[in-house]
Amino acid sequence: MTLGPHYGGEVTLGPHYGGEVTEVEDVARALARRHGVNAEPDLERSLLRYAESPRVGDWTLRSAVVRLAQPQPELANLILEAVRRCDGALHGRARSVLVHSTWTDRGLVTGDRDDPCAAMVVGPQLVDAVADARVTDLARLARACADEFPALLRAYEELQPLDEDERAALAPLGIALELDALADVLAAWANAGHQDPPVAVAASSAASANERLDGLGIARETGRTRAVIG
Repeated sequence: MTLGPHYGGEVTLGPHYGGEVTEVEDVARALARRHGVNAEPDLERSLLRYAESPRVGDWTLRSAVVRLAQPQPELANLILEAVRRCDGALHGRARSVLVHSTWTDRGLVTGDRDDPCAAMVVGPQLVDAVADARVTDLARLARACADEFPALLRAYEELQPLDEDERAALAPLGIALELDALADVLAAWANAGHQDPPVAVAASSAASANERLDGLGIARETGRTRAVIG
């Protein structure tokens, strides 16, 4: 495990992380220093456009769900309901949060699902760089390290205070991350051609996203027969 207090050093929470607040704070401050560099947002790859971003074979989440609707119309509608509700939660905030765009890292958290904080690394090298709203990186940390996130956010805001729209966008962006991951799965399936759809994964992701949106107080759509294109 290495802890570097300066931007040029690598900061890692190692696999035997024992809850020392100083380690969490070092990671947060290193990320805040990285976010001190402004960048023009890449709207095609922005997490705020997760449903329209092209994936393998130029499939997007929306186009892959249209493909999924052929064998699984109800499941497709559940996914698009989650997309519409998530987009609704972010509505009116996208332009504001993109004002604070910087170099973010889609690979910021790369640990296994049992211990994602074990591989939380902030250093000079980005795994999968994209110019996007800085709050998208914070959403990645919040999703992976919920227990540690309040301490992370406090330390981050010592150097990079968030505004009201960024704070409000954090939770919906965490759901967008789940739908973004589903988009990769569905795009790979759609691009592969004649294969059975990943029903279990898609159903689990749609259910999880809709339940989390319930927790944010985002109303469910009335009826279960909404058109696939909505």
